[in-house]
Amino acid sequence: MICRKWTSSTHDSVLGDVSSQVAERVSGTPALQTLQQLLQSHMLKCQLADQSRTAKLWLQFMYKVETVRMFIRAERTSNWNLHVIATTRMLNLFAATGHLNYAKCARLYVQMMTELPSSHPWL
Repeated sequence: MICRKWTSSTHDSVLGDVSSQVAERVSGTPALQTLQQLLQSHMLKCQLADQSRTAKLWLQFMYKVETVRMFIRAERTSNWNLHVIATTRMLNLFAATGHLNYAKCARLYVQMMTELPSSHPWL
């Protein structure tokens, strides 16, 4: 898991550019509340990873397990977009575990599959 430093400054700058009435209406929407919760949980994960090496290890492990679960769910439900996303996330796993041929072929596979709508629109 790549831990990027998220701040609420982006959120504040978006709300700061609009009038106060619009900001009040927007801040009460469920979508924005969900976004705030996600940012807070991501910030909590980053704080935990910075404070403890064990927490960082477990967060990385959970990310890898989530990737594999995502791939299995994509295969079982025939969700093409989720399959491509999961395969993209697995590229680092292939390279880190020494499966370099899988990493090379999977990178080419993902590249070809993302270009598929433009190269073969009839599909």
